[in-house]
Amino acid sequence: MRIIKLSMALPGLLLLLWPFYAEASCISGNCKNGTGIYEFPNGDIYTGEWRRGKFHGQGTYRGAYGDLYEGMWHKGLKKGQGTYVFANGDVYSGEFLDEQMHGSGKLVFARGDVYEGQFAFNKLHGLGMMVYEDQTVYVGEWKNDQFQGQGTLWYPTGTTVKGQWAEGKLNGNVLYKYANGYTYIGRYVDGRRFGEGHLQLTK
Repeated sequence: MRIIKLSMALPGLLLLLWPFYAEASCISGNCKNGTGIYEFPNGDIYTGEWRRGKFHGQGTYRGAYGDLYEGMWHKGLKKGQGTYVFANGDVYSGEFLDEQMHGSGKLVFARGDVYEGQFAFNKLHGLGMMVYEDQTVYVGEWKNDQFQGQGTLWYPTGTTVKGQWAEGKLNGNVLYKYANGYTYIGRYVDGRRFGEGHLQLTK
């Protein structure tokens, strides 16, 4: 399965560099304690709540290159519920912690894949379901963007695979149910059949 790579803008870093941005300015409202609009020299714009000169509360950050975040902030960092629209068209809605996707959320990829479940520091990590563009579906455990632990894979052809996974490959006891009704029970190591197995040909 595909390896997933995501990146997002870090507006918190721009805040730390404020003294060096002579052209950055608060163009409307109160950008210290209240609600205001702040424009950075690179074209990024933040609109929302402030506390002690930092994004804090509800706010929207529009990146000059197409990224958009709308949601909660805490001391200048994304934290809590929010929605991030990536410049490439991917969309994440869910929990954030210190600028990263962390907790429960939903990630819709521009290519058509949809993941819903748990995240840890920008990775698919924990329990989750992925519906791929071709309608293949995986439900189970994830670690670092890969199948890891117990999970079931459904193919559009009707075949299902249930078993243990490690780093995206079958690794342990596996049950195959084919679309024609046949079943196979056996063991896999590193994605390949290993040792004896049992194939039942009767439906």
